[in-house]
Amino acid sequence: MKAIKLPRGTRFVSFSELPHLIAEAIWRDVDDELGVGYGGARLNLETELPRAARDGTLKVRDPLTFGPHPLPVGSALGTAVVLVDDLRSFVADRGLQGEVEGDTVATQSSPRDGSEGLPMKRAALVEMVRSDWPTIEADLKDASRNGLKEAAHLGSGWSLARATMWAEAKGKVKARSEKSVPASPWSGLSR
Repeated sequence: MKAIKLPRGTRFVSFSELPHLIAEAIWRDVDDELGVGYGGARLNLETELPRAARDGTLKVRDPLTFGPHPLPVGSALGTAVVLVDDLRSFVADRGLQGEVEGDTVATQSSPRDGSEGLPMKRAALVEMVRSDWPTIEADLKDASRNGLKEAAHLGSGWSLARATMWAEAKGKVKARSEKSVPASPWSGLSR
């Protein structure tokens, strides 16, 4: 399987780097002397990735808080970041996997096979998923009784991937249509 190769310790990737990383992974082992295949793939990705970010297929995050990006369009999108786990989920549907040097993990993996990424503190987990999973704080308080601790705690912290999978299985994650849409300064205006 073709893979996006990332350096050891990588936790996120700049959104602006994604077209290159994905196109390079697709065309790395193919005889493409002139770079036409890579170039075509990169151009397509430069159109597809912003669309995927807008419709929620690709989770982009604010580079300061690592929470959901409040306005993933235009130049603001260029400064956004994508967590390695979110990138792995996105490229799995496209026949790719994400590899972090020294921590090779296939994207089409089960929650117990090591795909949990780096452990995170409780507060970081809450901040990362609060907008999509409104009951996370209550679920974490009750984690030893509701099965969340067994499913997502790694001993030294929480697994974002495992916790999210648990929440999705329990119906705790908001559907895309339920999520709040940022207010537009032009809504309600007419000519």
